[in-house]
Order: sequence, then C-alpha cells, then structure tokens
Amino acid sequence: MKIWKKFIGAAVLAAVCGSTALFGQEVRTIRLNNDLDQKYMTTKVYELKHMRCDDLTPWVLGAVYRYNVGSTVQRLNYKAGNKQYLVVTTGVDMMPYVDEMVAKMDRPCAQKDSVGSIVDGTGIYDFLYKPKFRSSSDMITFVTDCKSDGPTPTYNAERGIFYWKDSKSDGSTTLEYLQVADRPLPQSTMQINVYEISENDFVELGLDWIAWKNGPGATLMGWGMDWSQYKSFSDVATDGVGNNLLADSGMGMLTGFMVAPQFDATFLRMLNQKGKAKVAQSGQLTYVNDYDSADPGTTAYTTAPYRLRFTPQYGTIQKSLDSNMNIAVRSTSPTYEFYLRKPTLCFAEAGDKSNIAMFGWVLRISNSVENGNDVGSGASLSGTNANEVYDYTRFYSDTTMALGTEKLLATYTREQKINQNDGIPYLQDIPGLKYVFGASADITNRTRVFVTVSLTPVQPDANLSPWAGEVVEAAKIANAKND
Repeated sequence: MKIWKKFIGAAVLAAVCGSTALFGQEVRTIRLNNDLDQKYMTTKVYELKHMRCDDLTPWVLGAVYRYNVGSTVQRLNYKAGNKQYLVVTTGVDMMPYVDEMVAKMDRPCAQKDSVGSIVDGTGIYDFLYKPKFRSSSDMITFVTDCKSDGPTPTYNAERGIFYWKDSKSDGSTTLEYLQVADRPLPQSTMQINVYEISENDFVELGLDWIAWKNGPGATLMGWGMDWSQYKSFSDVATDGVGNNLLADSGMGMLTGFMVAPQFDATFLRMLNQKGKAKVAQSGQLTYVNDYDSADPGTTAYTTAPYRLRFTPQYGTIQKSLDSNMNIAVRSTSPTYEFYLRKPTLCFAEAGDKSNIAMFGWVLRISNSVENGNDVGSGASLSGTNANEVYDYTRFYSDTTMALGTEKLLATYTREQKINQNDGIPYLQDIPGLKYVFGASADITNRTRVFVTVSLTPVQPDANLSPWAGEVVEAAKIANAKND
C-alpha cells in the first residue's frame, strides 16, 4: 500500500512541476529507487577441519536452497594438501546461519568409518567413474554379465562417465569391473617378411641353323676374284710413293683381288650359365581388435579391412645388343597380396598390454608366366600392353601367436624346366647328330619362398617417431640407423 502511495505522490508532483514549467518556473527531477524485496547474494569459502565436504554438503545445500533457489554449494577436495573446502553462495541475510551450522557440525570425532566420515548414513554410497582410455555403453553390458545382482550403472555419453548408487561393498565390486573393462584399445603392428631364394641354370649347346642361314650361309658362294676394282695397270701396280708393286712381285699384267665371304661363329651355341639370388622384402600394417566384423573370406582382398600388397622390383644383369653389361629392373616380379580375417588381440593377465593374437590370414602370390597371343588393339607381344598369363598360388589358415615373436606362415617352392630345340627337321632326330643339325637350350629355375610374420604390441604411451609430421630424406634415416 505504501508503494502505491509513493507512485501516486510522484505522479502528482510531476504534474505540478510540469504545469509550473509552462509559466517559467524551475524544473525539478525526482528519481525513485524501487526495492522489490531483492535478496542480495554473497559467497564465502569454509575450510573444514574435521568433517568431509561430501558429508556436510547435503545439510548446507538443503538449508540455503530453501532460503533461495539460486543458492549453490560447491565442494573442493584438495588431496595434495589434505584439505577440504566448502564454497557457499547464498543471501547476505542467510550467511550468518550458515556460519553457525558449519561451526557446530565441523567438530572433532574419534569415531570414523572406513572412508573417514564421521556421519552415519544409510549405507548407500554415490559412485562415479571416469574412464582413462575409452568409454562405451558396452562396458555396462560387460559389468551386468559378470555381476548378476545390484543396480546397473548409468552411462553419460556426453561427459563419458559412469555413475551409480549402491552399498560400499557391491558398489566397489562394480567399480572393479569397470576398471577391468577400461583398458587401452588392443592394437598391434604386423610385419610380413618374404624371403626368396632363386637358383637358375641355363645350358645351350649345338648349331643354330637360323643364325647360320642369315650369316655365313647367306654368302657361302662368295669366293672368287673381284675384277670390278680394276682401272689401269698404273693404278694397280703403283702405290702412293711411286713403287711398282706388280713388277716387284712378278705378277705382270694379271690384276685383281681375291675376295671371301665374312665368316663368324655366332651360329655356334656353347654356353652354360648358373646364378643364385637371395631377396628379402617386407611390409607393415597396424590393426585393432576386430572380431565382430564380417569375415571377408578367402577370395575378397579388395573388401578386407586390413590388407597389404607389394610388388618388389628385382635388379638383374642383362647383355645388350653390343655385348655390354648393364643393370636393369625386372618388371615381371611376383605380386604378394596379404590380408587378415577377424583379428583378435588378448590381454595379458595384468591387463596392461596385449600379448596373444589370433587371426585368420590369406596370402596370394601371382607370377607372370608368359605373354599371351591376344595382343589387343595396337599392342605388341614384346611390349607392356601384351596380355600376360599368370600363375596364382593361394595360402590361407588361422594362426595363434604371441606378440613380440616371429612365426613362419607358409613356404612356397616352384621349379620350372624349359627345353627348346631348334634345328633341321628330321635330321636333328638322328641319334648322335642332335647337336650337329640343331641347337638345344635347357633352362631350370628353382625358387623357394618363405613367408613369416612378426607382431609388436602398440602401447598408448608409446612415443611417436622423432620425424612424425616431417618430410624426411632416406639418407637421414639411414644415417640415424647407423648411429
């Protein structure tokens, strides 16, 4: 009622002042502060000497919240200094009552429970767990499967925390199960090593009649005298310094040159070559626990989530047309395709790292055998566009092995024998005259391939490479390994 009287008085006063302003009187301004019974808030920090802040918070919060719903109570547990603080925000009029409540309740007591509380409760505790490595609702499924009774924890996906209420013993058991499930994501680095030992034996013996026909055989009848170079007696009989060559030799007027066909032994085939090569190549891939994924099968390399393919290039010694040796890269090297099926990593007993891996694997080796006759449009049999015939070999199995070890997965042995005979039909079939009327080439190739895998666990605290995120030259890495 008093407030309305103030407003009416202010209105009358404003009207009077306004009317006097018309007659040149002095203008006065009146400001009114309207207090609508507002609660002035303040904040105070209490250091608790004997009582835990978790025990005192519900009592103080219930009191200040009844006074004003905007009141708050915060707990500060400073474990490093072994101190407990309570931060209370409420009205100025309410703060003296909070001071009295804290002073009376925060008192020494010789009787304490296992967690250091001096307040007897109902035996139900609030539990909260924040995972260290990963959080998922699947962890709750793991807890409920292992623990048949008791309340189920609630998972807050936004904050990534679990909370529940239970007795101290049962709640602690739930906490232990969550800590067991909270482990680093199992992952491992797999290195595939391929060792290849190749032996080659080449024997060639006989007469190559094709080379004979295009070489010495083509000019076999070229014996005789060549009179086409004859001009005159003086041109033939006299050299550049005036000496009479024919008179000195006694040949007289018979002039000419004796000619013979060019003859070489390129048609003779007598060669034996032997060689041995040792080649090692490797590739790496990192994988995680993926047992629940779909099995890609044994013939689905392109859809496998963990796959590796590499084609090593081999340096070979070749002889060019001018009989010069040079180093070339062989393009028809084998291709290795390797992929994993449903890899599973198992933790050690302590649960701190992975130590056992179980996985299915598929390895396919493809070798180019020869070029096909169907060269297509614009392609040549000697070019890279010619269709090739491949020899495929596939291995697949399931393996269990310990991390930090190397295991032999498969061995592959291939032996090729090629015999080629070139000669005169029918005559080369005469016993004892095989190498007179033809040439024979025997090529033997023996290849053994060993495929091994080695596993290395990946730890969360593993340091990154010092060159991570940088473009590093190969020479720098080689020098670092040598150091």
